[in-house]
Amino acid sequence: MRRTGLVLAVLVAVLGGSLVTAPTASAYTREWNSVTSDVWINGQAWCMWRVPDSPAIGCWFPQEDDLQIADLATDSKRVGLQWKTDYGRFGICVHANGADSYLAGGGLQGGKFSCNQINIAEDHTISFRVGTCNGSQVDCGVIGNWGQWSAWSEPKPT
Repeated sequence: MRRTGLVLAVLVAVLGGSLVTAPTASAYTREWNSVTSDVWINGQAWCMWRVPDSPAIGCWFPQEDDLQIADLATDSKRVGLQWKTDYGRFGICVHANGADSYLAGGGLQGGKFSCNQINIAEDHTISFRVGTCNGSQVDCGVIGNWGQWSAWSEPKPT
């Protein structure tokens, strides 16, 4: 009995110690931002459309650390731009303000919603994708309830 108690004490000490000292997979937690009204920035941008039916467009403007998103469908779904960096930050920019006018006359007209306070570190990369969530049917605060994702963009310099 004494030997069993000693083995259990050692096992608890080893497991407890490893649980306390084990590094976490990421030092960051998901950042969740709702869009603010803004103006679309002119300049170099990388954009992703959700295909084939394109309910959303999302763009990254590196000169401003600005994520911009437009809802292109009158389907009552929210649109989101999910992003991640090469150093572990990640989040989603959510647009729940209804459909925007779009692509009139060859340019994006309307929309004008962005998450522009993300402050990505210089000399790193960001990847992003756009998708939708039906807030009338599921909790859009749970990332697993989002769908219709575009492919991830190639990593873009910050």
